[in-house]
Amino acid sequence: MEDLNIRHFKLTSGEEVIGLVQHSDENAFVLERPVQIKMNSLGMYMYSPWFPFSDKTIFKLFKRHVINHVEIEEESKKHYINYNVGEKKDLTSFNDMVEKIADEYQASMEYDEYESAEEPEPKKTIH
Repeated sequence: MEDLNIRHFKLTSGEEVIGLVQHSDENAFVLERPVQIKMNSLGMYMYSPWFPFSDKTIFKLFKRHVINHVEIEEESKKHYINYNVGEKKDLTSFNDMVEKIADEYQASMEYDEYESAEEPEPKKTIH
């Protein structure tokens, strides 16, 4: 996996893209299966298709739009490859995860309310 040139690009538009670099020249990178990096509402990073309405897998990224780029570490390469070649999961899976977390949070809040509903011990009065 070390021989795969998978790079993280920071673009002038503010987008962050990860893609497998097939080759590059003095003007552009040719990326295979690029994905955009986004942060979800839980503060976790997630991938989304860079061009979600296209069946194409090869894209040219002009260097004039790149602020910086670095090779990503091995664990991130595994996640990137799994995202691109693994089973495409239903879009509701993220919503299911958020709903589960919200349910757990609600359950913990109800438990806290139950604990606070108990009668407190009377305070001792010292005269």
